[in-house]
Amino acid sequence: MIKILFKGLLFSIAISLYFITALPFLLTAYIFPHWTRRILTRIVAFYARICLRTLQVKVVTIGKIPETIEGLYVISNHMGFLDILSISSIIPVCYVTSKEMQYTPILGQICTVAGCVYMHNEIKTISKVLENKVNIMVFPEAKSTNGDNVVMFRRGLFSAPVRVHATILPLTINYLSLSGQKVTKENRDSVFWYDDMSFATVFFKILAHSEITVEITIHPLLKNYPDDSTEVANQCHAIVSSAYRGISV
Repeated sequence: MIKILFKGLLFSIAISLYFITALPFLLTAYIFPHWTRRILTRIVAFYARICLRTLQVKVVTIGKIPETIEGLYVISNHMGFLDILSISSIIPVCYVTSKEMQYTPILGQICTVAGCVYMHNEIKTISKVLENKVNIMVFPEAKSTNGDNVVMFRRGLFSAPVRVHATILPLTINYLSLSGQKVTKENRDSVFWYDDMSFATVFFKILAHSEITVEITIHPLLKNYPDDSTEVANQCHAIVSSAYRGISV
């Protein structure tokens, strides 16, 4: 219990330092919104690495981050909030999230300070962010899942990249181990956060793990794709699914 409380304290300190660092940039958000978002993505990336270390989460990658990482439309499967920290630790991105998340205590404040784009007239907003060379991160399943499979992607979330012909970077997330044990349907609820599960409960269980290993497969950039959001969504779903290993029984 002492170790859990200590990890929780370190995580809280990291989040507090993140707020102190990022809050001043909200003053420039209305004047220089895209410049501010670009700065905030790098601040988030820095503190994501610190938070992962305090939680004893190891991120391993397959493939390489492209040399040019500006104005990318990054997509991935989604199983919980550790996905966000893990992805941010390897590439600076601005997240697209729901309006509900904006009003969620603590998490909403973190999202706002991170310069997240909320789901309101998102096509226009995302298009403008991409055109200004800021990386956008979207979970096209539209919600976190229990990891049984990769849910079909929402075609509407691909309208913006198709509109501005943005380069798409597909990622696949796999959870390899929890406290030295393989991830199974029995223990996945100690790290995945989905449906109506309590964030506090899942977070406490994450603190209890001695280690968590997350694998991120970095797929080749997708540049030449159809001008049809449905086709692009299906193509990206196939790419992400190809590297997903599923959950053991």
